[in-house]
Amino acid sequence: MRCRRHRSFKSSCSSEFLSDFLDALEIMVAGDPSQNRWDRVWLWSLSSMTHVDELTTCDHMQLRLVEFLEALARSVVLVEAAKDPPALKPDADPIRDPAARFARHEESFQADGYAKLLESLLSGPGFKKAIEEATKRSKEKA
Repeated sequence: MRCRRHRSFKSSCSSEFLSDFLDALEIMVAGDPSQNRWDRVWLWSLSSMTHVDELTTCDHMQLRLVEFLEALARSVVLVEAAKDPPALKPDADPIRDPAARFARHEESFQADGYAKLLESLLSGPGFKKAIEEATKRSKEKA
């Protein structure tokens, strides 16, 4: 789990780093593994910005720090939406599309409600643990 420094002094992180960090936070680890992977890929895809040069560099395969933080911020909505599944018809499949679950969770789009969700993630013991694990792994790889 490691962030590398670009020559332009911008931090960037691999998809492995994001996944390891979410594991350490115990976010999207329970339940269906294929659904968890899809949710994580969705977080990555939605949070990563388009890069000018995607042909001659690999920078588009890394999340910048702001993109990584955006993925974490989006993850709290997905986690909260999973706790409050919609009422489905008896023969309907559960909502598997992360974008649909994200958009459906209206409470998360109210500033106060979202601030509480984000605060619970950032101030919880899991976040401190994830930071410590990331720091430890980074030192081991250095």
